[in-house]
Amino acid sequence: MKQFPTVLLYLTFVTVCTASTLYEELTALNATTLLSLVDKAGLSSVLQGRENYTLLVPTNHAFAKIPATELASVSSNQQKLVDIIKYHLISGIHLKREFLFGRHHFYNSTNGHVIRVYRSASGTHFNQATAIKTDIKASNGVIHLINTVLDVPEGTVVDILGNKAYNISKFLALVQKAKLDVNYAKPTGINRYTVFAPSDAAIDALPASTLHSLSQDTTNLRMLIEYHVHSGTMHAATLAKRHFVSTTLPAHNISVTTDAAGDITLNNMAQVTLTDIEAENGVVHIINHVLMPMILQPIVG
Repeated sequence: MKQFPTVLLYLTFVTVCTASTLYEELTALNATTLLSLVDKAGLSSVLQGRENYTLLVPTNHAFAKIPATELASVSSNQQKLVDIIKYHLISGIHLKREFLFGRHHFYNSTNGHVIRVYRSASGTHFNQATAIKTDIKASNGVIHLINTVLDVPEGTVVDILGNKAYNISKFLALVQKAKLDVNYAKPTGINRYTVFAPSDAAIDALPASTLHSLSQDTTNLRMLIEYHVHSGTMHAATLAKRHFVSTTLPAHNISVTTDAAGDITLNNMAQVTLTDIEAENGVVHIINHVLMPMILQPIVG
């Protein structure tokens, strides 16, 4: 009897020591694309080390959804490649039971960005990705297999609106004039947003009198902005399945139609021209027409 604890400790030690590392599990899971990228990024030693991690592993099929030219471009950029892989890596072991049903959980990735995790009737989700299999254990952590490669956040919603490459800075100017930018500038916290940002060309297409009238009244301008925002994170895959989307302007929804090609139109007029720009505190979709809520119709005509 006195030897039993010693034997048990020995068996436990052997079991732990002989288990596969996160790196070795990638081979077992046939996650060959991620494995090759890990090698190219020089991060194989991290996945074979003693420190514990939670690794989100996109399948080969998930990588196949990325255009070949885009994947090749990322693969040739060492800094960007490291950034993407580290975004799929969280310090510590986080098993599925930790993700409470109906609750949103936020974790910092090893490159300092936030990953949103939630469980619903449709499964366990990491940002826009859905888990195919969870709790694949390794000697130095755990793997969750996911169906989509995660996009590294490009900053807060405000950062994205101000990114000149997207040509939506005129909408940011209206957000700032309405004094709502502080709401969308917080990288962490419980509030998440889906923003339908009209392009600069869409803002320019508004009658000058309408834009002037809205800009002179903070209350009306706020209602316009709030009508372009949904409370919560809604990526294109979810948006395409909806007929209506609620907005932060009370009692005002946006209608959604999706054609056979998968193109999304809002209120039968605004086409979504660019989807899923990942933010620390939500997601931004760019549209080609300004959405006008019914409450402002008497004002703008």
